[in-house]
Amino acid sequence: MSSHIIQRGGPRLVFGLGITGASVARYCIRHAIPLHIVDSRAVPDQLEAIKAYALEQNVELQITTGVDFETLVKDRPELNTFIQRFDQVFISPGVNLSHPLLEAAREFEVLIDNDIGLFVRTLRQAMPSIKIVAITGSNGKSTVTDALAYVGNRLGLRCHALGNIGNPVLDMLDELTHHDTVVLELSSYQLESVAELGADVATLLNVSEDHLDRHGTMQNYWQAKQKVYQQAKAVVVNKDDPLSSPLEPHKNSGALEVYVRFGLGAPDLNDFGLIQRNNKHYLAEGIHPLIAIDELALQGPHNHANFLAVLAIAKTLGWALNKTCEALKDYRGLAYRCAIEKTDDQVTWMNDSKGTNVGASLVALKSGAGYVALDGGLWWIAGGLSKGAQFQDIATYLESLQDINTLKGCLLYGQDKHLIQASLLEKGIESIQICETLKEAVNIIKKSSRPGDIVVFSPACASMDQFKNFEARGRAFSEYIKE
Repeated sequence: MSSHIIQRGGPRLVFGLGITGASVARYCIRHAIPLHIVDSRAVPDQLEAIKAYALEQNVELQITTGVDFETLVKDRPELNTFIQRFDQVFISPGVNLSHPLLEAAREFEVLIDNDIGLFVRTLRQAMPSIKIVAITGSNGKSTVTDALAYVGNRLGLRCHALGNIGNPVLDMLDELTHHDTVVLELSSYQLESVAELGADVATLLNVSEDHLDRHGTMQNYWQAKQKVYQQAKAVVVNKDDPLSSPLEPHKNSGALEVYVRFGLGAPDLNDFGLIQRNNKHYLAEGIHPLIAIDELALQGPHNHANFLAVLAIAKTLGWALNKTCEALKDYRGLAYRCAIEKTDDQVTWMNDSKGTNVGASLVALKSGAGYVALDGGLWWIAGGLSKGAQFQDIATYLESLQDINTLKGCLLYGQDKHLIQASLLEKGIESIQICETLKEAVNIIKKSSRPGDIVVFSPACASMDQFKNFEARGRAFSEYIKE
């Protein structure tokens, strides 16, 4: 890709040299854009590799590490002078927009952006025929992103699942061609700082409480999610969740051309939903059945909703629905998302390490309850970093299971285990055990469970207190239950 694809001007500031920041730095170096990197760490992981690459490409690079931002903020004139040297500042998802460095950037009208915004602008200038699908939501966004890319590739198209899933987007630019489709999974962190998006198709699948430690309020979190609709040409909306709809469609999506809805009820004309024909339930478009529910490899209302979203997006992209349906029948889902792992003792174990918020874990628990045998019961393992979440909704559901003698026990571990415990105690949940580690919780259940039970491991929390990420946590759980 030639260097004319981004605007020239002054140096760029890259704030944070993590995985995302390093990808922005490589992009700027590759296109001979002078840049300055700042990081609070003395020796960021990517530091030496970026320095070597800049030297190899003969690109101007300044690096300031070990930055004491508290001291810098106290000297506001110095901070102001520093930020005015730059045309743009690129931030990583972990950087809060309220940071004083970014406040100074806004004051002096320095553009704040991230790798997603740079990626999209690059595609629009260099390969305008590429289709961009933007997917967000509190739950299901990874599955919908992965399933859509899976279907597209099965149809013989070149589809790439990127964004919050897979490799940094800027590192994938050389893999793309003019006729590809890019499916972006986008988190609230990525959306709140993206300067512009303008997807060909955008969807906000659903909204439930998450990341309040970062956003402060549900309103702020929702508004960040709503940015997925900015200047979208087409939107796909979950009619079962009012928060899924664009706030002001013609304002947020100035180029809006198509508006498609999906939901778990009977669909209106040209919408997607569930219908019944001859005692069988189908995913459908309007009155037209498309796939019998029992033909799908993944079951449960949450998966049905995900597949309806895929069908709605596929239609908007102009894909043949009959071929889309055939591919969906074979889709097996993501690892660590309500994945069933059985053991020889006739106990079913559900690995939902991907369940990092209350909404996702509530879905997993409801799905898990369907696996309980006549004389069996349900165990729940949860814990980690709560991200400011409240657990009353889960507690209410567990209370209903306790009332019918289905709840066997709740084993809580990790940093915020006592916060979860407090919510459960408020609802009168009786069988609660506090553990230090996930392994301890698994071992306790191994000794106490009986044939016909299901163990739902859906932490409702982030993993970073004890694991690198949810994948590492999921792998560990799989190993523990097999020991």
